[in-house]
Amino acid sequence: MSEKIPNSRSPRRRGQDGPAPPAASCGLTVTDLGILAFLVAIGLVVAACRTYQTLGPAPQQIEFARRPQRPLEYRIDINRAEWPPLDLLPGVSANMARRIVEYRSLHGPFRRPSDLQKIQGIGPKLAGRLREHLTGWTDESEPPIRE
Repeated sequence: MSEKIPNSRSPRRRGQDGPAPPAASCGLTVTDLGILAFLVAIGLVVAACRTYQTLGPAPQQIEFARRPQRPLEYRIDINRAEWPPLDLLPGVSANMARRIVEYRSLHGPFRRPSDLQKIQGIGPKLAGRLREHLTGWTDESEPPIRE
């Protein structure tokens, strides 16, 4: 009873229990597989080169030369202007320009630069900056606005 029963799970060794199964059934030799791998690698390199030629290198950020912003060279009459010219003032949005015109139509002309602070969104800093761009005050004797 010392006879061994072959185990179906044990690996086969060459020369035991018959010949080993073939490594590949496609009929290519190791040399053929090496040449095929080399050709595939060449094909991938060619495809990568064609893609690079078509798409080019990674895009780079383009910098534009910008002229320095010139200071505002005109003055706007605060008591006559409609909202579009007021919208051009630094720090004034279209909505704020509309609020300036609406305030003027409800309360009359602006007498002094500090009257701008009565409009929502205009504080002492913005009123001080706008003063140099505006004209038409009915009372020019007001001292500079304190920021």
